[in-house]
Amino acid sequence: MRLTKEEAREYRRCAASPVYTLLNYGYLKHIVKGKMKWVPYDWQIELLEGLYTGKNYVILKSRQVGASWTVAFFVAWMIHFRPDIEILLLSQNEKKAIKLLYKVRFVCVNFPDFIRREFNADSKLRLSVIHKRSGGDVSSESSVDSLTTTSSSGRGDTAALIFMDEIAHMERGDEVYTAVKPATSHGGQMVIASSPNGPEGVFPRIWFDAENGDSATFVSMRVHYTDCGFDESWLIEAADGMTEEEILQEYELSFIGGGSPAFDPTHLKDCYISMEQILTDPELASIKSLVLGSKKYASGVDTAEIKASRGKRRRDFNAVTSLNEYGIQIIAEMNKMLLDEWAGNTIGVGDKSVEVVGYVSKWHRCYQISA
Repeated sequence: MRLTKEEAREYRRCAASPVYTLLNYGYLKHIVKGKMKWVPYDWQIELLEGLYTGKNYVILKSRQVGASWTVAFFVAWMIHFRPDIEILLLSQNEKKAIKLLYKVRFVCVNFPDFIRREFNADSKLRLSVIHKRSGGDVSSESSVDSLTTTSSSGRGDTAALIFMDEIAHMERGDEVYTAVKPATSHGGQMVIASSPNGPEGVFPRIWFDAENGDSATFVSMRVHYTDCGFDESWLIEAADGMTEEEILQEYELSFIGGGSPAFDPTHLKDCYISMEQILTDPELASIKSLVLGSKKYASGVDTAEIKASRGKRRRDFNAVTSLNEYGIQIIAEMNKMLLDEWAGNTIGVGDKSVEVVGYVSKWHRCYQISA
C-alpha cells in the first residue's frame, strides 16, 4: 500500500515510539465495554518506555491491572516495526496461552491501515506478520509464539523478547525459566510478571534481587491496584468471597507462606503498635516508660506446623530469636544443631570461620530440641 506524505510521517513517529503509538492508535478489549480506546496509566507508560530502551522487567502485580495487555501491546508494536524477530509468550496452560495471543492479535487488527501489516501465520498459538520492500516483495517475517509451560518450552530458541505471565503460579516455573533464559543471551529482552504465590521459587528470588538492586538483569516494578485508579470499594467487590489471605496475596502483593501457622498472618498487624503511637498516646504511658527505660533489643517469633515425617526433604521450624546487648539468642525446634553447639562459639561456614556472638540461657537449654 502506498502511503501519503502525512501517513509516512505518522508511520515514522509510531516506529520511533511505542508510547506515541499507544496514545494515538492503541485499542484494547474491555471485559464489559468491549473495544475501547486505550487510556494508559503512568506505570504502563513507564514500562513501555523502559522496554523500548532495552530493559528487562520483573513485575510484582495485583490481579486485573492490565500487565498482560501492556506487554501484548509492546509485542504487537515490535512485530510491526522490527523486521525478522521472534517473540515467545509463556503461560500456565493452553487456555491462557490462547488468551494472551488473542490480546496481541486484537491490538494488531485495530492498528490503522498505514501501520497494520499482512498476517502470514494466524493460529491460536502463533502469529506472524510480513515485512515488504518498497517494491512489494516480501523481505522478512516477524512472529510471536504463545506456548504452555513445560521443562523444554523455548529451549534452543533465540528470542528478541520473552514474556512469562504469572510465573509464580506455573507448575514448573523454575524449570521453564532455566530453559528459556539463555534464549535472550544474544541481546533479547525478558519480562516476568506475576502476583505472589508464597515466598519460595524463582519469582520471589528474582523479584527481591531486583528490588534490592542485586540483579544484573532485571529492573523491578511494583503495580498495585491503586496504581490503576481502583480504590477500596472496588477491592471489596472484586475480592468478594475470598479469604483475607487470598486478598493479601492476589491484590496486596504479599508473599504469604504455606503450611499451617500457629498465628494467622493476616491478624498479626493487630498486634503491632508503632513507636509514634507509643510515644504520643496517653493510654500507652506504661508501655512508653518501659520502652524508654530499657535497653535496645529486637525479638522475633516464627511459629509454624512441623512436618510429621522427618524423612521430608523440607521442614518448617519453630523459632524464637532475640537480639540484645548480650548478642544473639535463639531456640529452634527440630533444628539440626543444638544451640550451645554454635551460640558463643566459632563455627565453620563454607570455607570461612564465623564467630557467633551469644549465650545459651537456662530457658533455652530447657526447651531446645535436637533433630
